[in-house]
Amino acid sequence: LNPNAGILDLLEDEKGNVQVPGLSRVKAPNTLKIMNILQEGNARRTQEPTAANKTSSRSHALLQV
Repeated sequence: LNPNAGILDLLEDEKGNVQVPGLSRVKAPNTLKIMNILQEGNARRTQEPTAANKTSSRSHALLQV
């Protein structure tokens, strides 16, 4: 949720696990905290209209449970 993070790279390590340098982790003890984190992240996402979709996202979100 760092607005200054810029672009994050998805890398695969020698064991085939995905690594994301610069990714932050947030512990969410309950569903309300998860929903708050998702709402904050969605508010920071970039959107630009395209011919097919007025609210096309120009970013991606990752949630790991």
